[in-house]
Amino acid sequence: MKILQITTSFPPLIGGIETYSYNLAKGLIDKGLFLKVLTSVGEERTLNDTNDIHVVRTPSWLNIRYIKIIPLLLTAMFTCLIDRPDYVIAMTWRHEGVVAYLLKKLLKIKYIIVSHGTEITSVCDKYVHRALMTSVFGGAQNIIANSSFTKKTLANALKIDQTCIAVINPPLRIPHVLTTIDTSVIDRKYNLTGKRIILTVSRLVKRKNHALVIRLMADLKDLYPDLIYVITGEGEYQRQLKNLAYELSVEEQIIFVGFVSAEELEGLYQRSEIYVSPSIDDQGDIEGFGISLVEANAYGKPVIVGNSGGVGNAVINGVTGFLVDPDNSAEVRDTLIKLLDNEDLRRKVGQAGRQRVFENFSIKRQAEKFCNFLLSGEALS
Repeated sequence: MKILQITTSFPPLIGGIETYSYNLAKGLIDKGLFLKVLTSVGEERTLNDTNDIHVVRTPSWLNIRYIKIIPLLLTAMFTCLIDRPDYVIAMTWRHEGVVAYLLKKLLKIKYIIVSHGTEITSVCDKYVHRALMTSVFGGAQNIIANSSFTKKTLANALKIDQTCIAVINPPLRIPHVLTTIDTSVIDRKYNLTGKRIILTVSRLVKRKNHALVIRLMADLKDLYPDLIYVITGEGEYQRQLKNLAYELSVEEQIIFVGFVSAEELEGLYQRSEIYVSPSIDDQGDIEGFGISLVEANAYGKPVIVGNSGGVGNAVINGVTGFLVDPDNSAEVRDTLIKLLDNEDLRRKVGQAGRQRVFENFSIKRQAEKFCNFLLSGEALS
């Protein structure tokens, strides 16, 4: 079987959809499928292990909203004429979904769309976008959602039966051995020696609710003088978060590390004690699944997450982490203190999370689900 995967979210960009796109490509290639990835993302800061994926990149200076559709379509048409793929996989409905829709009209090639949640809820009140979304999804051979929440949201938005949508959670690369990670480099680089760390890995956007954790650090710094909050990623909310840390006099307890390599991210996960992400619903910008939560579990770390969107598929409350009300700062604070004060609880919850990741979210397992779906075309629960 031949596949063309079209995505405007791919490494070196960092995020949940990027991780899903990358790991899905690796998994399907490992299963023996012929697969090419077409993306508008440039090559700088590319991950070290993308060499086994055939990636075609359109000019980065054309990677602009709406405009990027043109080079993606032209390159996709050329690729399809050469490779004759059996399926196009569009990793969201917007740019890549529109390209897949046009490919079907022009070249009669079947396509599948993967939905992640936010790209649905953010356009439900916009008539033109909603009409275009309905057309693109309506032309798809099959639809895949990243969580049960996204499946329900999408079915309601499109006014279709949920049984028409399959759920395949994002595939995840799982570290097989944790003890071999040398975190001393991380300690030296970010001055973390002797510190306790809580961690958030995400884009710096409002819905991730970093601000709540920063405010809690002001309350906790006297109780835990060695506690540090490490924030990775970049985004439009960075200035506000840094200003907030300064206003609360916790700038020394907050470390913004920006973009980090895969190796550094691995070290930060291992070095942390707790992963925290009290996400909120920010006017339709919502967590569709929460892949970083599962990543943290893969490193044996307990997670604290805002109970919104599709995080219920990623975290089992009280078992692999704790779902909290992101609008209730006292609840988030108490849960954080409970974990900080109880090493046995941290270990128990983290180990349960790691075991669940092995059983349910590995690249191999999710690629098998995807392949079975391609062969059968039946929706999966």
